[in-house]
Amino acid sequence: MVALASTGLIGLIAGALDTVPAGAADTISSTERSKIESVVHDYLMQHPEVVLDALKELDRKEQAAAAAQAKDVIRKEHQVLTRDGAAGVIGNPNGDVSVVEFFDYNCGYCRLVADEVKALIKSDPRVRVVLHEWPIRGPGSVGASKVSLAAAKQKNFAAFHFALLATDGTVDEARALAVAKQQGLDMAALARDMKAQNTTAILSKNDDLSHRLGLSGTPGFIIGETMIGGATSLDNLKKSVADARAACKKEPIC
Repeated sequence: MVALASTGLIGLIAGALDTVPAGAADTISSTERSKIESVVHDYLMQHPEVVLDALKELDRKEQAAAAAQAKDVIRKEHQVLTRDGAAGVIGNPNGDVSVVEFFDYNCGYCRLVADEVKALIKSDPRVRVVLHEWPIRGPGSVGASKVSLAAAKQKNFAAFHFALLATDGTVDEARALAVAKQQGLDMAALARDMKAQNTTAILSKNDDLSHRLGLSGTPGFIIGETMIGGATSLDNLKKSVADARAACKKEPIC
């Protein structure tokens, strides 16, 4: 890794030499250029920590830039994230803090974190959880989302949602319909709502939003202006909710 990184840095230096103004570049011979590159190479090989430090700093800057971009999108799309009529809502629909989750019913980490989300709702009656379907794991996930989007209009949606996440193996539209029936949903209303909704448009919008946020996979949480990628703990969820609740007193991004 170090050798490759040092080679890359030397390439950057060579490229920088090529950008020197014409008058100055004429004073640097090919021999002198080779000597400069050789000195840099030898230095980096003797002090590889310089390369590692540079890579760490680059990573830090990239993460900071990504966080700033995510915060900007969260601010601009706050209403869509927290009040989108197509998204399912569980917990307290009138809660003071929204926990937004992008998820896929076939995502193992979404299944893993489901108990944490359920425990958060139980421990904090003022939390509303907004569920954005992001079926990135194939046609089965898309089919399950189609059922879920319609199920979100019914009062038993939370029971359906957690039951489907607790299902072993791959879920699809047929399995989601079976779980809906098991959980006592109105199947006639479900069929009508599935037919009436524009599933493709909803999922396309969610996919675009998730990418603009910089999410790399499911689950992805947005709480206030904080974004959490991947499965997380109940304590971390509680802390983020508390931070968002405190920040909301100053600025309504909650």
